Amino acid sequence: MHDKIILHNCLFTTTIGINKTERDTKRALYLDIELFTDTRKAAQADSITATISYTDVHETVKNLIEENEWDLIEAVAEAAATIILATFAVDGVHIRVKKPSALHDRNVDYTAVEITRMK
Repeated sequence: MHDKIILHNCLFTTTIGINKTERDTKRALYLDIELFTDTRKAAQADSITATISYTDVHETVKNLIEENEWDLIEAVAEAAATIILATFAVDGVHIRVKKPSALHDRNVDYTAVEITRMK
């Protein structure tokens, strides 16, 4: 399967981190979400009912991330992949979670975790 629906650089804010200083303020996380799915039916029908609504995917992931507190970006990635696989008709998902605040004092743009999970 080579078809993908992609949501790039989605911004969410949440409580994340392992020390008190990090957890005092909500932090930005940026997610890239790639949904592995066959898009031919949607292309032929030219209809939203024949595909996965990226608005629905975004809202599902936003609610998950922003309504919970996290220690690790690894946990965010796994939870996002799990809820997407359980909720949407996809064959798999690739998630990249970027945390720009993690090493900003060391001139690092962001730290990240990437995972791929298949049904």
